[in-house]
Amino acid sequence: MIRYDINEFAVESDFALPNIYDEKQLEELCAAPDTPALTPEEAAQVQELYTHNFGLPAAQTATI
Repeated sequence: MIRYDINEFAVESDFALPNIYDEKQLEELCAAPDTPALTPEEAAQVQELYTHNFGLPAAQTATI
């Protein structure tokens, strides 16, 4: 997803603030800018997933 943010929004590295839980995730995040840009097909696939909440049900709002 970091590569998608970099590719799609042409943003600085401080735009996406992921949760990092271990060293492996940190290494992956640091390597993202050096990976090839997404193809138009890959970007469209990510956008489709995002549009449909990655196949997850919509969050329900709690009522008090």
